[in-house]
Amino acid sequence: MHRMKHIIYNYIGLFIFSTLLLNSIPALSAEDEDGGIPVIGGVIYPSLGVKSYYNDNVLLQDKNSKDSFVIVTSPRAKYFLEGDITEFKLDMGIEDGFYTHSHNDNYFDLDANVDMSYYATERITFFGNAGYKKGHEARGEGSQTGLNALNFDHPHRYRLWGAEAGFKYGVEEVGMPRIESSYSHDERRYSNNRERTRFQERNEERVNTALFYQVLPNTSLLIESTLSRFSYMEGRQTRGEEAEAVDATDDLDSYQYSVLGGLKWQATYQTEGRFKIGWNEKFFDAKERGNSAGFSWELGVDWQPLAYTMLSLSTSQRLEEADGLGNDATVRRVDLSWKHYWREWFKTTTSFYYSNQDFSGRSIVDDRAGNSRDREDDDFGVELRADYEFRRWLTVGIDYSYSMRNSSRGGFDYERNMVGLHALFSL
Repeated sequence: MHRMKHIIYNYIGLFIFSTLLLNSIPALSAEDEDGGIPVIGGVIYPSLGVKSYYNDNVLLQDKNSKDSFVIVTSPRAKYFLEGDITEFKLDMGIEDGFYTHSHNDNYFDLDANVDMSYYATERITFFGNAGYKKGHEARGEGSQTGLNALNFDHPHRYRLWGAEAGFKYGVEEVGMPRIESSYSHDERRYSNNRERTRFQERNEERVNTALFYQVLPNTSLLIESTLSRFSYMEGRQTRGEEAEAVDATDDLDSYQYSVLGGLKWQATYQTEGRFKIGWNEKFFDAKERGNSAGFSWELGVDWQPLAYTMLSLSTSQRLEEADGLGNDATVRRVDLSWKHYWREWFKTTTSFYYSNQDFSGRSIVDDRAGNSRDREDDDFGVELRADYEFRRWLTVGIDYSYSMRNSSRGGFDYERNMVGLHALFSL
């Protein structure tokens, strides 16, 4: 019954896309290279992605791995409406994944996001966004890494609501300061595997403020600060005079702040980048957990030496939530990609990543199981992708990826290969 519902929803998405495509055949003429369908003063861009690939380690296990072919279909629609002083964007889509030899890992995700901007004056802009996602955390990832994946019959399924509102003040001129500030609120809830996922449900509130000072036509100094509040539902539900005593390891509520400074630049039309470095610290309500602190940084450079090739490099270190695997995780990551157009209609993309995750503090899972509490993971991955634009509205391609993990804790290592074909229909 659950799978039948997925199929019905997916065919509804396919039907909507097909209807939009048939009704817009004139838009596919040579006179309209941009595509899109005019709707209510704006333009809607429907698309349909289809991918079929082979995964040789579905649950990311060190031993006795399970393999499967996977078919993913993803109808999507984007709507843009621009006025003289306003902008409106709507982006929504569906992703349906079907595993031929691991039906319990089938999933049906959907999401919708709205972005709005209002340009009150030349110097003042108000903006906001809101989103909803019904998603999943695949077995073998997140809190289901290693042998934890075998403890559940299905992926964790969650719902995420979020909204943000803020403003910008200033203009991009040499010697002029600019400020950006926003407040956001997110809520994450889970619908299954409650013996584990109830410890991951939380609300997150965040206040961001950034100050820019333009020192050159294409270079700005910046200072930004972020204050976050994480409130976990399990701790909140068990507090009170009538509630039973709760072990401090169950209470992950915390405040986290970061202050970073750096610069953002565009040296030439070929190169642009950003660099920030600063301090990050986390304070837990439960004093027994202690505090976490350390340096954070972000560096990103995009280099386009030729019109048909681009190199991108990014690296960062930050504190992140550990989803019950510890107090928090210090995550260091490096990403490198090379995109090259061999012809206007044929391009290849090569990407590489390395990630180090250092989990600190007491883990809810380990405290109950009596396991060691120290864990550090090194993840590595590479992806090769080729895309051929058969028509303006149809792109087909092939891709291959390899990923692996080395962990200080036994049972968390893995290697995985995935190879597949993909196609994208779009207006």
